[in-house]
Amino acid sequence: MKKLIVFAIAILGFTTVSLGQLNNTATATASGTIVSPLTIENKGDMAFGKVYANTSAVDLILSTSGSRSGTAGYDAASTAAQAKFDVIGTVSTAYTITLPIGAVSTTTMPGGATAMTVDTWTSNPAVAAGNTGATSTQRINIGATLHLNANQTPGAYVTAPFIVTVNYN
Repeated sequence: MKKLIVFAIAILGFTTVSLGQLNNTATATASGTIVSPLTIENKGDMAFGKVYANTSAVDLILSTSGSRSGTAGYDAASTAAQAKFDVIGTVSTAYTITLPIGAVSTTTMPGGATAMTVDTWTSNPAVAAGNTGATSTQRINIGATLHLNANQTPGAYVTAPFIVTVNYN
């Protein structure tokens, strides 16, 4: 028994307890900033203007500034316009633009006509470079390419609606 008491005293002599280290704590807070919802408004539909039918398939490219180029002939006096959208959100906040992924076909056309397609979508600003700026609003201009078939039937053509999406980064 004496050996056990001596052994216990020896063990207790080698152990130290620091009561100052048992209860260390730290605190933190949580915060967040609520931003205005990002909205997009159509401010003008895309128009390629008057385009001349051809005996072979041709393309008309409409830039984001509304200028035309490509292999299709067109009436320079006719009105062409890029699609225009206003993006409204929190001041000076970055966002991305998602353009249509594929071609959109004409759905309204003269009887018996072959549908044309619109694709190769472009935007200004570029898809990853949107920013609402100091006024909380930015204009997006959209351009695309119109593909005419050989001997396209004359008449008025309109596409199905195309979708442009914006999201905060």
